[in-house]
Amino acid sequence: MPGDAAAIDLGVLQQQLQTHRSSLADQIMQHLPDQTSTSSHAPQPTQSARRPATLGVGASTSQPNSYSAADHKFRAKLGAKAGRKRSFEDIKPAALPEDDDEGDSRGSAAQKRARPQRRMDMFAAAEAKIKAGKEKAQVHDVPPHVATMSKAQRKKWNKQQRIAASEKSNSPSSGEPPAMTPLQSSMLASLQGARFRSINERLYTHPSRDALAFMQDDPQLFDDYHAGFRQQVRKWPKNPVDKIAELLTSSKKAKSTHRIRAASIPGALVVDMGAGEGGLAKMLAAHGFHTLSYDLVDTPDGWVRGLDAAALHALPLPGIYTPLGIVWDRDANFITAASTVDVVVFCLSLMGTNWVDMICEAWRVLKPNGEMVIAEVTSRLGSTGDTHAFTELLCALGFHVDWVDTTNTHFVLLTCTKTVEARQADTSQPGPTLCPTASPSELRRAVTNAAQANDARSTLVQVGADVLKPCWYKRR
Repeated sequence: MPGDAAAIDLGVLQQQLQTHRSSLADQIMQHLPDQTSTSSHAPQPTQSARRPATLGVGASTSQPNSYSAADHKFRAKLGAKAGRKRSFEDIKPAALPEDDDEGDSRGSAAQKRARPQRRMDMFAAAEAKIKAGKEKAQVHDVPPHVATMSKAQRKKWNKQQRIAASEKSNSPSSGEPPAMTPLQSSMLASLQGARFRSINERLYTHPSRDALAFMQDDPQLFDDYHAGFRQQVRKWPKNPVDKIAELLTSSKKAKSTHRIRAASIPGALVVDMGAGEGGLAKMLAAHGFHTLSYDLVDTPDGWVRGLDAAALHALPLPGIYTPLGIVWDRDANFITAASTVDVVVFCLSLMGTNWVDMICEAWRVLKPNGEMVIAEVTSRLGSTGDTHAFTELLCALGFHVDWVDTTNTHFVLLTCTKTVEARQADTSQPGPTLCPTASPSELRRAVTNAAQANDARSTLVQVGADVLKPCWYKRR
């Protein structure tokens, strides 16, 4: 039957397959090594990679992984680029002879390249760069030789000196108090400004003898006043002291064509009345002038002597005073021969209600044709700044006004010359009574004797308080 034949054929095939499988297994087992023989023997020790000491020239080791010098050099280069750290034993070629100098040199170079490079800390590098820059820009106390420096080098060195001086002045020392906050600085400036305005008001509204007692009772007020005064003048376009110094020294930088005659006198004697801290005397000393400075208080440095300059004969200088500069029945040369001063300066110092007496004292000590220089705040002349009333009063006191400069916005500058007028006194009759409301020039013309001249001077002292008004510094 067809089904039985198919079944018989399948069984035969399975038997043949099993027989073939057994034959293949036997063949495979024959090719395998004997397990019992191999397991009975101990494992062979691995051969050391170290080169035997008995090797001679041309001998080689049995180490399978031996490389040439070129291979080691290339492997070391790859290892350095990869950032791996290699030891000397790993890099040293094992198959090279001991006397191969070229191979040793190559190996040492490879070792150096194989070592990983040390990375610098970025913060340390920045600090080192800053330190190097400071050392390079360090200012030397001893300046280099100017002749060997270029213009750019001198400019750079001067700038470094200014920066170093500024840092030194701003850096507080260990003994100084800590710096104030902006609010504290503002409050201190306000207090100092208020104190300055209070002292200034008292000096302008009281006679000179009261101001002298006021300052000498508390000399600290003198320093406080001038500290505030410096702050005020610093805001002006030009300091009047500098302007007067230019007139006296005939500076080429001065724009004005007017010059004081005493500038051409060698060793001229200058008296600064109301000198403050003696700034003008310090400027003129370098130009050969002899300067005497007076104010209400003696300064510690000795440049200024304290006294009441408005009191007649207060200055320790020779001279005879005649009211209004009029000499009665006497030789005018005899009256003025004793005077020795070439120039008298009033720089913002006609203060007090009796400032006219200071002009009279200046007339006493000046030589014939001696000069007087006055700088006054423009606001004291009124809202219009008209100088007519002021100059008329000066002429009535015995001066001739030579020059008036009103170009500055903050102060007016005048120069005057001392005049002496000789008159014959009229003793036949008492003479007319002086009118207190007359102008200064009318009062001068009306006097007929020395007594009337003295009365006219007293009247002009009262008039002067209205001609020059007090200087009020507004609160900023």
